[in-house]
Parts: sequence; C-alpha cells; structure tokens
Amino acid sequence: MRKDAASIEVSLSELHLRKVCERRGKALNLCRRGAGLEQLRRAIWLGCARKYVAMLNGQTRLPITSLAYFASLIDEVAQPQIPASYWDHVRRRMEELEKRWLQTGNAATAPAADAVPAEPSPPEMI
Repeated sequence: MRKDAASIEVSLSELHLRKVCERRGKALNLCRRGAGLEQLRRAIWLGCARKYVAMLNGQTRLPITSLAYFASLIDEVAQPQIPASYWDHVRRRMEELEKRWLQTGNAATAPAADAVPAEPSPPEMI
C-alpha cells in the first residue's frame, strides 16, 4: 500500500513539474517572438477584460488556463497607433469587470482551472 501511495505522489509531482515547465516554455516562446513585458501585460489585460465580458454575458464560463490564450493578442497590442492612455483604460476596465464577476457569485461556480482550455473571444473594443 505504501508503494502505491508513493507512486501516486511521484506521479503528481511529475505532473506538476511538467505543467510548470510547459508554462515557462510558453512564456519563453512569447519572449522569443519579441513580446516585451509591457506587451504581455497589455495582452493579459485585454484578454482578461474580454473574457470577463463574455462570462458576464453568459457566453462562456470556462476560465483562462494557459498563457497560450494571450499569444494571439500580442500582435494586436503591439499596434503603434494605440495610445498608451488606452491601456490604462483597458487595465481599469478589466479590474472593474473582475469585481463585477466576483460580486455575481459566478466565480465560485466556474469550472475548475484544469477544465478544457478556453480560446480567446473574437476581437472587440473594450
């Protein structure tokens, strides 16, 4: 019986290690594509804001489970014609939407983080 428990513990540790490495690998791939820290922040703000809008509108309840969700937004947020002040607006809006989502009580009933990964919503203005 102890061997089974030890085997399960080792398997869980290996799974955790694989997930950590996978996340680091995705982050490195984004950096290799030329995405700087500011672009990553903007992509995360924009992606999260869009996800909260979709969840508040009942379009999805699946959480974001991977950095890959934001990869398609890197090019979008890098557009030079978008003023820096817009990103302050997106960040504030994302924070407001997060508060609304948490207040609805839906956050507690959302699927687990290991559910099927959600894909980004089509681009829309926030």
